[in-house]
Amino acid sequence: LPTPADLAANEQALQRMKKLPQPLFVTASAHWNRISQEHGVPLHAGALGDVFKGGGPVARKLQADLAADLRAHRFATIVSDRAFAFLPPEIVSLIQQEYSPRGSVMAGVPDDVAWPRVGASIRPDTIWVARTPRVPRP
Repeated sequence: LPTPADLAANEQALQRMKKLPQPLFVTASAHWNRISQEHGVPLHAGALGDVFKGGGPVARKLQADLAADLRAHRFATIVSDRAFAFLPPEIVSLIQQEYSPRGSVMAGVPDDVAWPRVGASIRPDTIWVARTPRVPRP
């Protein structure tokens, strides 16, 4: 179970996410997408990662669709975890190209709190805001 410090840190991160430009994509978990915005984008980054790892035509189509959404700035803000939810390197690179880092939802939170007790050690962290104007693709 989360400690009182975990709960406080998670609430702080949640309140910060609620104030970010919408729509929001949180790579750490669909849970954060659901609770941080009234009409959350129902993306589960873990599920996306599983599809990408599986390969094949479905994974290629999903990657192309997500890449198009990132290029079009479908998400006003992305909150990434330290592993970018195990997204493909091409998608991570595209996020870094199309969005600019703008701090952390965990700013001021001690390094030893708000981590999952099971599963991957990821939590919402870096705030990425869509670049304006868009950065031209190479």
